[in-house]
Amino acid sequence: MTTRTFAQAFARVLAATRRARGLSQEDLAGIAQFDRTYPSLLERGLRDLKMISFLRLCTALDRSPVAMLSDALALMQDEPMTVDTRRRGRPQATSPTLALKRVAPRRRRVS
Repeated sequence: MTTRTFAQAFARVLAATRRARGLSQEDLAGIAQFDRTYPSLLERGLRDLKMISFLRLCTALDRSPVAMLSDALALMQDEPMTVDTRRRGRPQATSPTLALKRVAPRRRRVS
């Protein structure tokens, strides 16, 4: 086993999965309802991931949480990842809330 941390391994899995889906970091942030800089910070290992954020990422990437965690653990043990590198269309929102946010973003009120 290498000294690679879980955060570094997960960062590589996240980046590989995002690229395999044909998404930019900004696209991923929009679908998962994050600030546009958050995926970049995660992919560079500069932020820790909370469970709710992890689940939102998995939903946005159309990937199971178990598969994402398995790949990160496999990387820590220098095993190959199972990420499907075939390009797919933009992931569809699986919850009504995500679909609404993507179609009709909130408007800020000007005071």
